[in-house]
Parts: sequence; C-alpha cells; structure tokens
Amino acid sequence: MKEILLKPINQALAISALMVLLLLVFRILSKPETAWNSTVLLILLFCLCNAVAGVFVNDIWVYLLKSIGLLILLFIISYSLSPLISGMTYEKYGSSATIYLAPIIYYPVFLLLMGVVRLFIYRL
Repeated sequence: MKEILLKPINQALAISALMVLLLLVFRILSKPETAWNSTVLLILLFCLCNAVAGVFVNDIWVYLLKSIGLLILLFIISYSLSPLISGMTYEKYGSSATIYLAPIIYYPVFLLLMGVVRLFIYRL
C-alpha cells in the first residue's frame, strides 16, 4: 500500500479523477467559477501531498522529475477541461485566472520544506 501512495503517477491520477468529478458537480450546480477554482485547489493538494510523500522516497531526483512533469500535465488537464465541463470561457474567467499562480508559487516552498525535513530525518 505504501508503494502505491508514494508513486507520483497514482497521486496525479487520483487528483485528475477528483478534478473531473468536481467539475461535473459544479456544472450541475451551475457554479462555473467555483469549478475553475476547485481545479486549482486540487492542484495545490497534489503539490502538498507530493511533497509530504517525497519525504519517504529513496530515489528523490527521479521522484521530483516525475512530479514536476505530472504537475505540468495537471495544469494542462485543468486548463483544458475547465471550460469544456464548466461551460465558462477563458474570457469570462478573466482576472480570476491569477489563482493559477498559487501552485507555481507554493510548490517550490513545499519542496524546500520537504528537503529540510529529509535532512533532519536522514542525517540523524
């Protein structure tokens, strides 16, 4: 079970499934802007879970490269599915799209904290 949780592809697949589910729910509730925001929050959840799981991984560099690639893929999925499922166009979303900067800003911070924790765990 531990190996399943530590693989970044499994984390990304779970976040993608939740993303589609939430987009459909907010489409039914007629909340398109909330649908867009929920996808970004799920990407932030991936960043946080990925950093926490990274503390327990042996081959950290391969893990980080896979994680960054999957983060980019999650951005692409989010930015392409949001207008299709929610029915809200990019033009209507407007300046609210700056929320997409949050994962870009916070992911390096999470990775830095992960590195500090790894230093204390594996050096002691």
